[in-house]
Amino acid sequence: MGRKLGPKGREGLDGTTKAKKSGKSLADAHHFKLGYAHIRKNDPQLKLILDAHGMLEFKPEGKPFESLVESILSQQLAGSAAAAIIKKVRAQFPDGELDAETLHKIDPLRLRAAGVSPQKLTYLKDLSMRVVEGRLDLGLLETMPDDEI
Repeated sequence: MGRKLGPKGREGLDGTTKAKKSGKSLADAHHFKLGYAHIRKNDPQLKLILDAHGMLEFKPEGKPFESLVESILSQQLAGSAAAAIIKKVRAQFPDGELDAETLHKIDPLRLRAAGVSPQKLTYLKDLSMRVVEGRLDLGLLETMPDDEI
């Protein structure tokens, strides 16, 4: 007896139907609001929770450059390991503030000694170079749609 395929005709290895990737992201405010409205309408238990707490608002925290650096450093690491590396990297900067100019000039061996992998070092140096040279304007990221970023 064969398995029935889901509405999109795709089935995962575990026998569950996989949704076709739509390209829509919940990071997009419009799609997030649509999903929020759908859940409120179709799940009475979650509706009570959503009504009690209101809609979540996603707001970027911190400076864009620092956020990107920390994101790169945190990739594929446990939270405690990432926090330790970020702390060591920040110790290499005046007042612990990460900035593109200093990162661009810093000796790579100092970052390696702080626990930054060679690949992440390449990413950090590329990011800082683009910002320093003016090829990447982080101020524009806040106003650009996700698909343009």
